[in-house]
Amino acid sequence: MSQPQNYSFSNLSPRRTVMTPKFMLEHERLTEQVQASVRTTSTPPSLSTTPKEHERKEWIKSHRTTTSLSSYSRRTSSNAKQFLGRSKTLEEDNEMFKPTTPPSPSFVPVVPRMWVAMNRQPTKEEICKSPEIYKDFNCFAEDSQGWKEKSILDQLPFYAIAKELKIQICTWNINQGLYDQEIVDKWTSLLSEKPDIVALGVQELDMSVDAIITGKKYSERAEQWKDVICKSVNRNGGNEYDESGWYQLCGIVLFVFVHKHIKSQIKMFGLSECRTGAMSGKLANKGGVAIGMKIYDSTICFVNSHLAAHQEFCERRNKDWEEISKMKIKYYNGTSSLSIPLLQHDVVIWMGDLNYRIDMEDSEVRKLVQEKDLTTLYRNDQLFNSRIKKKVFQNFKEAKITFLPTFKIKIGNGEYVDNRIPSWCDRVLYKTERRHGVIVEKYTSFELYNSDHKPVSAFMKVYLQQINQEKKKMVEEFMDKAEKWYSMVVVPEVSASMTYFEFRGVNVLTEYSQEITIVNTGKSRLHLTLIQDEQKENLHLWAKVQMSTDRIEIMEGKDTAKVKVSIKFDLHSAHLYQEKEACKFAFEIGIKYTKHTIPIVVKVYPKQSCIGMSLKSLSLLNRPVRGNVLNSYQGLPFTIPKEIYRLVDKLLSLSNEELQNCFIQKSTPTQRQEVLDSIDKDSQFLPGILASSYLDILLVVLAGFQDSLLHDNFISEIKYYVNNLELAKRYVIYMMEETHRNVFLYILKTIKELIERGLDRRTVIHLFGLTMLHTKKDDYETQQMCERILTLLLDSM
Repeated sequence: MSQPQNYSFSNLSPRRTVMTPKFMLEHERLTEQVQASVRTTSTPPSLSTTPKEHERKEWIKSHRTTTSLSSYSRRTSSNAKQFLGRSKTLEEDNEMFKPTTPPSPSFVPVVPRMWVAMNRQPTKEEICKSPEIYKDFNCFAEDSQGWKEKSILDQLPFYAIAKELKIQICTWNINQGLYDQEIVDKWTSLLSEKPDIVALGVQELDMSVDAIITGKKYSERAEQWKDVICKSVNRNGGNEYDESGWYQLCGIVLFVFVHKHIKSQIKMFGLSECRTGAMSGKLANKGGVAIGMKIYDSTICFVNSHLAAHQEFCERRNKDWEEISKMKIKYYNGTSSLSIPLLQHDVVIWMGDLNYRIDMEDSEVRKLVQEKDLTTLYRNDQLFNSRIKKKVFQNFKEAKITFLPTFKIKIGNGEYVDNRIPSWCDRVLYKTERRHGVIVEKYTSFELYNSDHKPVSAFMKVYLQQINQEKKKMVEEFMDKAEKWYSMVVVPEVSASMTYFEFRGVNVLTEYSQEITIVNTGKSRLHLTLIQDEQKENLHLWAKVQMSTDRIEIMEGKDTAKVKVSIKFDLHSAHLYQEKEACKFAFEIGIKYTKHTIPIVVKVYPKQSCIGMSLKSLSLLNRPVRGNVLNSYQGLPFTIPKEIYRLVDKLLSLSNEELQNCFIQKSTPTQRQEVLDSIDKDSQFLPGILASSYLDILLVVLAGFQDSLLHDNFISEIKYYVNNLELAKRYVIYMMEETHRNVFLYILKTIKELIERGLDRRTVIHLFGLTMLHTKKDDYETQQMCERILTLLLDSM
């Protein structure tokens, strides 16, 4: 990404929002019950946007871990919608290439070939006029390798011919049986559709101890089944189907028969197996076998598996599938070998007793089976829900199930057994890659009751590809050149209105915000991310960054994003700026799919305040927190910090009528700030300030101490003090630190006098109780106990 030569620094006025502590909100709520007041706003602080060279970082060229962002809503204009659709990734772009796809007599890429040949740089205007080119640029920017593969596949009508194969899939858990020819013929009855390939999977063919331990590869029982199946598929005479191969793992056997007219097109043949049975997969009672082949120029893999049984072992089945899916199919051509991962085949067809159950009560399932409500049953199918959660069979599809559950039935009559929930254990799923296609025309089960499972079959059309290698090479060579050209044209370029700014004169409890404008000056869409240091936990107490959008287009009006930086020191974070001239934080705006970032540095200069100081520090302070020394003090440490003393003294010096208006006349942010400024500067209080403002600031100061008046050890033992006056007194006298005890007793006397002068007892105790403990906002029980202890102590005074 090109580094902007000049940043544009604009003096934007920061927005300011007054934040109110919880007990002040409680105070306001009580006041609003009596009289509503108009809230006034305070004067915003000055904001410096003058950049400093030493604050600017170089563009960072290494990948970073990004954090999630919170976004504003952003409206999209209708005339830009054609551009705003996200580019399809290779996985999403799997449009089927089939015989009905019109062939292309020539190779026509998305961008004009002359642009690539002449190394011509298109203008923004040219790109915006062509949604197809803009979409292609975005695809390249997001995934250059995926773009290249997709671009080559887009030319399939030029260099390939689609070939259709008809395939019949049959799966059956045979419960170690060997059935009559007539039964097998019914199972393979979809032969009437004249398939080119017949793949049959059986489970539990041989479950002897010897087979489970050794994983017996070729048994006599398997040979018997092969002979029965061979007779079945060739029952119309002429021996049309030849055995292409079969493979056994204990009770799991996969047979593949191919029609003679297609046999010559099979160029490679491969096998593999995977055990997932007992003893951590060492035994072969569960697992899968696979047979792969290359037909024309496409690879197809058939998988037969038997997964873990029992209703409660859904996750075990998921794990079994995951292990089997990692198989590599070993191909041999007589002179060399080749291994292809199972899931990387162009077409994968997976059959078997997958053993997934229906997660419903048995009686409810049987009722729905009786009503043939297959939709409700399927919604509660474990395999369906595991696929939705992307735990298994990612990118696989399954045809609509139109048959009743296949398990567990009584042998001989087909009724469901009483001790098992009827389920679809026997399934057929499929997956395609690289524009190959599968269309399932029939997916059914058969009313055959020789086993405790019903057999299942599927008939499908599969679209493979025959490649003209010379034409494909022509496309690939152009795409190699185009890739280099794209990498020069599709370069992320961005500018920021500012990368360094300051907040000055920041008051505690007030939120300030500033916006940065990010402009996309390149020729492709940009995806933005926020990169923040998650280890700096304290930062998140007072700083927040939000983006208006995580995507910027190149069209006018859609080529900018706003980054809002907000800072706020509340009662939980006010202590972080104590004894500091300024607080600094930095973050980066990352450009996804690249290694580039925009570094942003923010400095905050808060006004020093007594809010957030420790009680000990405040007791030792014989000068103003902020400003010039106006008064002299002796006798440190103070028994009561002068700030608390002045607030209480002023509050109690008011008339009874003024005091009783605390809950009638609501304080304003302006008056509260004036009171806070007066105690921080140790200056005279301004005239005309309401009693509620003095009370609110007193509560804020008490609640804002770094350590609460009542320490953590008190909170942990509070349940023992709540109903025991003597224990509560002992804690105050013997266990509280002297500075905390002095202030605590002083506040108790203040509460008592406020109550005696007419303020509502319950309300006053509630408001001061909220300031005594640093508890979670929802820790209602602890706050209630604190109020009861205050009541207990007040009654004893």
